[in-house]
Amino acid sequence: MSLYTYLDARQQFDHLFDEAKEKREVMIQRPNGDLFLLRLVTTSELKQRLPQLGLNLSRQEIVESIREVRER
Repeated sequence: MSLYTYLDARQQFDHLFDEAKEKREVMIQRPNGDLFLLRLVTTSELKQRLPQLGLNLSRQEIVESIREVRER
């Protein structure tokens, strides 16, 4: 896992995304010592982490709800 300083990370942000995609994780350290982990989140992982609402609303119901909120 690679470790970058905050200043290096700011200058090489695109490179950090590419590296996180290839190596799975990149660490970034701020001047105060805080460490952050940058990693790629796959679509399947994202679906597992996000709650499934399952509202099954029709287009018309969504439009009506938006109009109702805007009228308030």
